[in-house]
Amino acid sequence: MIIKATKISVPNFQSLVKRMLLMDSSVYINIDQENTYSNVYIPSKDVVKSYSVQTPDVFQFSSPIEKTIKMSFFSGQKLLSSIAYFDPHNLSADISVFEDGDELFADKITLSDGRLKIDLFCQDQSLGFTYLSEDQVGRALDKSSKEFSFTFPREDLIRIGSMLSMDQSELFQIYADSEGVHIKTEVFDLVVDDKVKFDEPGTEPKSTFKSFVSRIDKENYDVTVCSSKLILDSTESATKVAMNLAITE
Repeated sequence: MIIKATKISVPNFQSLVKRMLLMDSSVYINIDQENTYSNVYIPSKDVVKSYSVQTPDVFQFSSPIEKTIKMSFFSGQKLLSSIAYFDPHNLSADISVFEDGDELFADKITLSDGRLKIDLFCQDQSLGFTYLSEDQVGRALDKSSKEFSFTFPREDLIRIGSMLSMDQSELFQIYADSEGVHIKTEVFDLVVDDKVKFDEPGTEPKSTFKSFVSRIDKENYDVTVCSSKLILDSTESATKVAMNLAITE
């Protein structure tokens, strides 16, 4: 079966792929009538990312989508590179799919702009389709064990990402005191939100892994600190990230 996407928004499609490449070299995309989304995790399952955009903002189809389309690409970077060859104002696609229960799995996508065509083969379903169910996403992003929350500006996220290599430790800490919410390592201590304050001695420091920061898109976030994880909700997009805290005892 061929499903025709008569128009693809190149910037929004590229944004989706780039966000997911921060999690894995492979890319997993779900498309239904309302939303185009991806809910994935790193191999250790210590970081979960959920991203969604309205389908009409990415794909315009010749007919309504009646079942969810699942597309997976072994190399997300190859997909990005292929998109770059096309006229971004005239990109369309023929998506070859096969039916499996209530879902459609893509086995090939043919991109075209009226002059150029490129066939991209999707990852074999037998290799697995990495995704989380709505229930699993709900559990990963559950905030019932919330201890406090704070705002995390984009500029501080970028600055911290650059400074994390200043020492050799694997962890960084988050804590709050009378000055505000701090992010610190062995060599730096930065107040990222001076509006959220706690009486001394402040909160117990929470530790997580520096390597997780590279999974986060450079946006502004509302961060919820829970007993065993951090949950980041972007204020710029429908991006949500959950990161497990490190066990240090």
